[in-house]
Amino acid sequence: MGYTASALSFLLEDLGKTVILTGAQIPLSQLRNDATDNLMGALSIAGNYIIPECSLYFNHTLFRGNRVTKTSSFDLNAFESPNFSPLVKVGIDIVVNWNDVIRQTGLRRFRAHKEMSAHVATLRLFPGISGAIIRGFCQSPIRGVVLETFGAGNAPQRRDVLDAMKEACDRGVVIVAITQCMKGAVSDDYETGRTLLQAGVVPGIDMTPECALTKLAYLLGKPELSIKEVRDLMGTPLRGELTRVSAAPGGNLDRVPENMDHIQHVLSQFLRLSRPPSHVPHITFTPDPRPPPPRLSSTRL
Repeated sequence: MGYTASALSFLLEDLGKTVILTGAQIPLSQLRNDATDNLMGALSIAGNYIIPECSLYFNHTLFRGNRVTKTSSFDLNAFESPNFSPLVKVGIDIVVNWNDVIRQTGLRRFRAHKEMSAHVATLRLFPGISGAIIRGFCQSPIRGVVLETFGAGNAPQRRDVLDAMKEACDRGVVIVAITQCMKGAVSDDYETGRTLLQAGVVPGIDMTPECALTKLAYLLGKPELSIKEVRDLMGTPLRGELTRVSAAPGGNLDRVPENMDHIQHVLSQFLRLSRPPSHVPHITFTPDPRPPPPRLSSTRL
């Protein structure tokens, strides 16, 4: 269901209505089930709130569809959104997180896309993986690969591994790096992560495996897009599927010194105002020089 929700979020462009997927861990045919609550909750939200996204409702929670991943095969709380807060929580009250709901800035015509590339796959890195395995995995007809890396985007640094990835990228295979961790994102904070970028690998930031694969299939299914455009769009939020990290507010590095000057000015004003007035006498507390009185011992009668 995580793959379906992610795929529909890209295929249904410029939504004006609420689209909710739901299901159950225990079938509706069983006397004790979670299907009834999930269905009624999804209908209540869809019928009363305009949340123009493809979402998933499970266990009293509405998630953005391209942010979910299934974490349990037996718990009723089967889905999680590791890098994005839920859109709605249903309890005694229905609480909608409107600040995170995607809203259209203008009138756009709804479009439903149908084409997705089938020539995409996921490769999970492991210690000891060889360049020959990567080279064989990226052979035609593969056009796109989601590379599940260690931690924040690290990979083995052996020359055969890096050469195999660079060869695939040079041939036009789009390789997108995501993290194997449940939470977090890939970055270039480590040297091992930067070598992947130098080889041509695209950072997928904090996309889930389901989202990264379906987004790659969606973009590669558009014949009008060049390989460079596909790579650029994989790192660009299209449906709220990834978190764009800026180095400074608004993404403008030039504002950093300006903001620091403002912070220093505010701190200096605060320290000046927090000083005691000059007319308040200075009070010094001196300990009592007399010895403490003797302790009385209690006697049991």
